[in-house]
Amino acid sequence: MCHGDVVEQVVRRVHAVDCLICGHTAGSDSSERSLLNSILTHNPRPAIVVPDAPFAGHTIMVAYDGSFQSSRALREFAISDLANARNVAVVSLHKDIREASRLADEAVALLKRHEIEAVPYASLLSGKIGHQLLAEAKRLDAGLLVMGAFSHHTVRAFLFGSATSEILDTLPIPVFLDH
Repeated sequence: MCHGDVVEQVVRRVHAVDCLICGHTAGSDSSERSLLNSILTHNPRPAIVVPDAPFAGHTIMVAYDGSFQSSRALREFAISDLANARNVAVVSLHKDIREASRLADEAVALLKRHEIEAVPYASLLSGKIGHQLLAEAKRLDAGLLVMGAFSHHTVRAFLFGSATSEILDTLPIPVFLDH
């Protein structure tokens, strides 16, 4: 398998840039998913994964749960200038609606310090996080989803069960990831 060589080359070159942009085919075969996961796992910079299908949307949706990973993604997004002249929505999912609201407000406050206006959305967590985030993205007419990646403690959990994997499996819109 050539994954090691490809991953090593990409990771070495990404040190000279601010963000990695890679294409991905939703529902692709396991070797493409494995290669993408390896690149994302070893990538020291934020990455934007772009679907091979047409996409539209006018809002940037930031998924924020207060974790280390979502905090880093939020900060990297805030300093990226990607929000320039775009509507930004912060979505927080939690089993307690008050906590979801607090988290959304926390993220909106950070964005405001970076002169980015955002609207908070708090929702009760129900079912699979990835599916719920995609439903929220559709409802908000999102053209970009910002989220943290690798929130599980092991790469195995990321590869086989995380919200990131759920989203990358369908990839209806570009996803800005940081870990």
